[in-house]
Order: sequence, then structure tokens, then C-alpha cells
Amino acid sequence: MAPENGGFGSAPHSNAPHARPQPHSGSDSLEGILTDIDRLGRSAAREDEFLQDALAALHRCGRFAGLRIWLTAGGQVRGAARYPEHFADPVPEMAALEARARHSGCDAAPPATRESAAAATTLLAGYALAPTEGLVIEARLRPDAAMAAARGGLEAVAEVLGLVVVRCRYGQLRDQGATERHFSDRLRSLYTASSFPEAATRAAAALQEELGYDRAWICLPRGRDCRVLASSATADLPRRRILTRRVEQAAVAALRSGRDLQWRSGESAGPHDDRFASLADEAGARRLRVMPLRAEPSAKSPVAIAVLEGFTAEARPDEQEQAERLAPHAAGALDQAARLRMAGLAGVWRRQWESWRWAKLAVLGAVATVAAVWLAGTADFEIEAEGRLFPVARRSVFAPADGVVTQLDVQHEQTVDAGQPLLTLRDPRLDLDEERLSGQLEELRSRLTSLQVLRTQGIRPGSSSAVDQSAQEEQLTIAIQGAERQLALVRQQQSHLTALSPIAGVVDRWDLKETVTARPVSRGQHLLDVLDVSGDWELELRIPDRLAGHVLEARDGGTPLAVRYVLRTDSTHEHQTELSELGQRTELDERGQLIVRGRAPLADPPVARRPGASVIAHIHCGRRTRAYAWFHELWDAVQRRWLL
Repeated sequence: MAPENGGFGSAPHSNAPHARPQPHSGSDSLEGILTDIDRLGRSAAREDEFLQDALAALHRCGRFAGLRIWLTAGGQVRGAARYPEHFADPVPEMAALEARARHSGCDAAPPATRESAAAATTLLAGYALAPTEGLVIEARLRPDAAMAAARGGLEAVAEVLGLVVVRCRYGQLRDQGATERHFSDRLRSLYTASSFPEAATRAAAALQEELGYDRAWICLPRGRDCRVLASSATADLPRRRILTRRVEQAAVAALRSGRDLQWRSGESAGPHDDRFASLADEAGARRLRVMPLRAEPSAKSPVAIAVLEGFTAEARPDEQEQAERLAPHAAGALDQAARLRMAGLAGVWRRQWESWRWAKLAVLGAVATVAAVWLAGTADFEIEAEGRLFPVARRSVFAPADGVVTQLDVQHEQTVDAGQPLLTLRDPRLDLDEERLSGQLEELRSRLTSLQVLRTQGIRPGSSSAVDQSAQEEQLTIAIQGAERQLALVRQQQSHLTALSPIAGVVDRWDLKETVTARPVSRGQHLLDVLDVSGDWELELRIPDRLAGHVLEARDGGTPLAVRYVLRTDSTHEHQTELSELGQRTELDERGQLIVRGRAPLADPPVARRPGASVIAHIHCGRRTRAYAWFHELWDAVQRRWLL
């Protein structure tokens, strides 16, 4: 017997093979069924899936042999869901469905819709979604089900289903509005690009995002070839040249076939399989799509070729739909940017330049011929070298012995005369030797004086004879003479500890006081320089060893080599001189570079000269062709690298 409380309570009965397992409250009563349907409705995203799951939940009560849901709109009826799948009763009359859809409630279907009067009773429960739209549940009762008990529950279910359907449609409209706004913003960004490359970059980003790929490329057709113009990952464009070439090869395949090409890992792309496999290996992609972008469907040649890379094999379900919507707009934006690019005077010149192929070749040939003839002419061949200005008369002062500077008599830029003391050293060892020899000499003289006094008084110490006393006096005299000579030698060495100026000039050592005073020095250590700045000056050149051969060859011709130079501190004035000396050996300078030294006297030294001033000099080495004079270092490098 059916329960009298109006519910669907009975043993659960459902053996539908296609039913999806649904969460339920654990009760098959009306309240439990409505709770399950309400829970499904709260998480429902799609209307059709929700209706199918709701029928499965309703079928669990065991009262219905089959269930169907009909949606009516504007005089048309369509089936939205049924459970079980094999439920195929005759379709109810159109008038009955429309009447029930316009007014909420539940009635038995007209007898005309049944196969026989003894067949199971069919109920229709409706809910008005809108003035012209409605939802109808068609439920075929089991023979043992009570109609009165099922009718009330079916009305409640129809109302819940109707409310959820209205909510789902509202959500779909809201999502559709947001999607359309996003799509409109995307199109606006495409059509408002300020340049052709910018439009290509935006098109690549739009195709990547809207079609669900991980990277997109835009290639521009160039005759029978294609060239990458932009990428959604701009860092890959200049960095990975091999990848760029693989993308261009895939674009050429789509350009020649004239259709959309797709490839997925493990599948074959037909005659273009090698190109797609190479691109996939280089990019690490698992699916590829190459789309010709045409502004008009009837256009023969595409505006551009889009190459899309996906790093996963799964594709979005709406990929094709989005591609059909977005691809024409991307092509239109690129076509518009290309037309703007060809507008104005710059566009006129660009069109002429692209169309005058033979004229371009002729112009380029003429320019190349003129350049070749001009480069074949002769010009001055000069070798660049660095150098420094110094007075010809300059001397360096070195430490005469090991010691400590105790007295500094001059300072930086002080004028001195030849032989003038510059500084004085003190050698502690010589001081000790002087003190030791002085004491030893004093002792020997005292002994000699004592011995002479004893002999004068006729006193003989011990058993010594007069001969012994004379011998002792002779020994002491010799010892005293030796000590005096040693002491004189020590004092002579001490006198050499004073450094004298070798020439008259100016002291050159800007940190003289800080680095010399009260500091220990070693014999031969450089202390300072004395420069005769009032005399002649010379230019000391450092010619790079790799270029010294040209200077040697020019000097062997017998003609003096002219040198023009400028001071680094005064590059506006150029000065002239001639090379007088050239070193015969290669040296390693303080910067670790191989050089050959040269000298050039300055008959008219610069006014702003100073000792050690750096200059940039150009040594004239005759005349050569302009090509060699300008690019001789490149030619020498090529010759050393490949011709030797």
C-alpha cells in the first residue's frame, strides 16, 4: 500500500544501466528526494546534466516506471531528459503539454496518449518558467503506485526543477555576458594596435588564450616562404633560432595546403608529419595547430599563418567554436594594420620598393659598383698607437743601499740643481760597524800608549825583553792602521747614503713624502725622477705588436714616417712630428699587452704638455687602397684564421 502522507515512500528500485551515481540524503521520502534534487541544483552548472541527474534521483523512489522532461517555448516542444534511457512511451499531445506548461499543477495525461486504457497511468506536472516557456514532467506510474500520493510529490519536484532551471539560465546569461564583454575587449585590443608588429603580437596572445594553447606564433607569408613576425612568448623569438625556423617550416606547410592543419602526439599529419614532429621535438609540444588567417572566407591567400603549440594533449571542448569566432577578427586586425602600414608617403615608398624588384637590384648593383670603385682608390694608411709625453732629459734616482730614509730635502715639483741633496738614508748595519770599529781603535791606541810609557820608564813587564816590547808596539801599530782604514771605508759608505740630483730639473714624485719618508728601502729601488722640463721633449709610443710589421715595412722605405697625435686632455688640437727610433724587440707592457716601443722628438711641443700625458698617435705608413686602409685589421684576422 502507498503511504497516506503524500510521499513517494517505498523500497528503492532502480536498475537503469546508464544511471550516474548521485549523492542522496539516505532517505527515499519526498523530503529526501527534494533535498537531493535541491543539492544537485545548487551545484549544477549545466541545465541538461542537472535535469538528467534529477530524474535519476526521482526514479529512486520506485513509484515510476519512466520519467521524461519536456521544455516548451513559443509553440515548440523539445525533450530535455528521460530516465531510464530506454523509456520510449508515445509523446503526449502538444496541447496537453502546452496547457500544463502554462499552469503549474499535476494532472493525468489524456487517454489518447496512452496505448490502452489498461496501460500504466501517466501524470503531467508543469511549471511556468516564463509567459511563453514552461517545463513539464511526464511520469508513468507503476501499476502498484497510488496516483494521489504521487501527484502532490510530482508537483513539488516540478516546482524545484523549474526554479533550478531558471537559476541555471540566469547564470548562463550572466556568464555569457561576461564572456561577450571579454571577447569585445579582446577584439578592441586587436583593432586598436598602433603598428603591424603590435597587432601580430596581440593576435598571437589572443589566439593562445582563447583557444587554450601554451604558445602562439604569427608568421607572415613571403612568396612561397613564411617569416616569423611575432610570438606570444617574445623571449623565444631572438633566443631560439632553431625553434623559429621549425615554426616557419610548419607555417609553409599550411600555406601550401591552404587549410587548417592539426597534429597530436602519437598521430600522423600525413605528408607534413616530419615538419610537425621536428617542431614538436624542438618545442616540447604534444599538440600543434597551424591556421591560415583570412580576412574573408573566400580570400585565396591568407593574411598570416598562426602556429599554436600545446604542451598537453588535452584540448578545450570549445576550441573549434572559439577558433571560428576569433580567427576572422585576428585576420581582419592584421589586414587593417597592414593597410595602415601602406598608407601615407612611407607606404608609397614601401609599395614601390616591394614592387620594383629589378629596379631594386639595379640600384643595389649600382651602389655596390660605386662603393667597390671608391674603396679601390688609395688613401693614407695609418697605424694607431698610444703614447706618452716626456722630457728628453730625465733621470731616475734609485736607492744607493739598503736603509731607512731619515731626511727628505725636496718635495714634488721642486726645482733642484745638479748635485743637490735630495734625501738621506741611514743604514743601521753601517752605524754598528762604525761604533764597533771606533771602540776597537780606541782600545788599540790605549794599549799602544801604555806600552810606550813603560818602555820610556825602562820598565819591562814580566820577563819580556826589549825586543819583545818593540814587536808588540809594531803589532799594535799595524792593528791600529787596519782599524782606521776599515773605519774610513765605513764612513765613506755612510757618505754615499745621501742621494744627489743627477741633473738640474724638477722633482717628479707626487706621493714622495707618503711613500719614502721613514720607510725602509732596498738597494736599487726607484725613489723619484728628476725631469728637465725646460729642455727638449719627445713622444714615447707603444705600437701594438700585431701592427708593428706595417711600421717596420714603411720605415725600410727610407722615408721618415710622419706622426700626428692629439692629447687626450686636449683632443681639439692636432700636432705633428716624425718617428725617429723604433725598438727591435717586443716587450710586455704593464697591461700585459705585447708592444714595440718607438720615439718621436717634438720640435714644437704642445703648450698644455705635462710629463706622462697620454696621447693617441697615428703613424703614416704610406698609401694603400681605402678597403685595406679601413679594414686591414679584419683582413689580418681573416688571414691569420683561415689563410695561414
